[in-house]
Amino acid sequence: VMGEFLSERTGGQVNTVSFALYGGTIRGMQWVLENRIDPILDAKGSSADNLRHLIFGVTYWDSCSADDADPVSVNVPSQAWHFSDYVGDVLANGFTPHNRNYLRERGKTFFGPVRFLLEPPKLKYFLERLLDKLGVRDYVPPPVIGWPGRGGMVYGLEGWQQMLADTYDCLFSSLELTAMKKIERFAIDRDLEFTVVLFPQHPGTIGDDGRPTLKRFANMMYERGDQYGYRVIDVQELDELKAEHYRSDLDHLNDAGNVVFSKWLLDNDLGFLATESHGFGGD
Repeated sequence: VMGEFLSERTGGQVNTVSFALYGGTIRGMQWVLENRIDPILDAKGSSADNLRHLIFGVTYWDSCSADDADPVSVNVPSQAWHFSDYVGDVLANGFTPHNRNYLRERGKTFFGPVRFLLEPPKLKYFLERLLDKLGVRDYVPPPVIGWPGRGGMVYGLEGWQQMLADTYDCLFSSLELTAMKKIERFAIDRDLEFTVVLFPQHPGTIGDDGRPTLKRFANMMYERGDQYGYRVIDVQELDELKAEHYRSDLDHLNDAGNVVFSKWLLDNDLGFLATESHGFGGD
C-alpha cells in the first residue's frame, strides 16, 4: 500500500519492493534477505545500482526466541523455501519436523477444503460462529491457551497483554541478535540508507504491565541505530490507529489500517522517501 502512495506522490520516480514473512522472526527475515533478495541484487542486469534504502519493519515479538530454537525460523520453510531448498535440506538432514513445514504449507493449498474438514477444532469453531450468526447460540471465545509458536494461540486481548509483559526479558535473544547484526552488516556493505520501523500494536493489547516491554525494545533499537548509524522509527503506539484498523487476530492491520498507517508514515517519519534529494531516481 505504501509503495503505491509513494509512487503516486513522486510521479512513479520512486518504487518499492516489499517482502513479507508472516509470523516471522528477525532470523527468518535475515534468511530471506540473504537467500532471496541478495541473489536478485547480484544478478546480471539487476537494477541494484538504483537501490538506496532498506526499510525493515519489526515488532518486539520478532526479537524473541528460545536459545535452543532452530537457527532457521520455522516459518521460512513454509513461506520462503523453493523446492530446491526443501530437497537440499532433506538430503542434508533427512526428513525432519522443520523441513516438513514446506510440505505442510503446500498441502494447505492443494487440499485446503479437505484439511479443514479433517481438523475438528477448525470445524468446531466454524460451526459455533455460524450458530452465533444465525442467532441460535451465542459464541463464547475459548480461554487463553498459550502463545503463538509456544504451545497454542492467544485468544483475546488479555492473552496478548500477558504475552507482551512476559516478553520483556526475552528481547533480542541470542539468535535474533545475531540475525539483526547480519542485517545491519548487509545495509552497511551495500551502502544503503537503513531504516528500522517498530510496527504498531493493537491498542487493546498494550496493558500497563506490557508497556515497559515496548519501551525497552525501542531503547534497544535506538541504541543500535546510534551505534551503527541508521534511523529508528518507533510507532508501536500510534494514536491514529484504532482497534477497528486491525484484523480479528489483533496482530495485523486490515486494509483500512494499512491505508492510515502508510499515509501517516509518508506524511511524517518516512516523508524523506518522497523528497527529491533522497528519493527521486528509484528505490
